Amino acid sequence: MNINATLMGQNVVINLFIMLFLTLMFAKRKSGYLPLVALYTFLLSVLFIPASWLYCMYWAFKKPKEVGKQ
Repeated sequence: MNINATLMGQNVVINLFIMLFLTLMFAKRKSGYLPLVALYTFLLSVLFIPASWLYCMYWAFKKPKEVGKQ
């Protein structure tokens, strides 16, 4: 079995861009600070790919903030 480091790097970068785009789209109206969400997505995609999928699902299923109700 050959392990191709170049192919693995390409897969990590492709996953990074896909997860970054999807997570930011899901968190757009649910988070008050999108740069922090982007940073967390970047770190999770580079360090441990399945964690970035779980983080994206977290934002996909999170309820939007209700503004103006007290």
